Amino acid sequence: MDDRVPSRIDIYFPGVERMLLRPSYPGLAAAVASPEDVALYRERHGEIGAHHTMFTLEPDLGSFVVAGVMQWYEDQGRYDDVSAFGRFD
Repeated sequence: MDDRVPSRIDIYFPGVERMLLRPSYPGLAAAVASPEDVALYRERHGEIGAHHTMFTLEPDLGSFVVAGVMQWYEDQGRYDDVSAFGRFD
């Protein structure tokens, strides 16, 4: 029997400038974009704001977020519990 307690991770991107996301992901790996991905983004969409960072969630700009500093929080909450970052409704 598996004794691990399931957890959830809330990810918060403040000040979103642009994003391309899927409705759901089987897993998620968010990272600050590589210089190559930033160059590709600039070719397709233009410059990134001075106070923004580009985060990639999939290769080749399949999913990305251009926003302020990404924050995350992991807990053992249920899917419908209020996020550590507050309510978003």
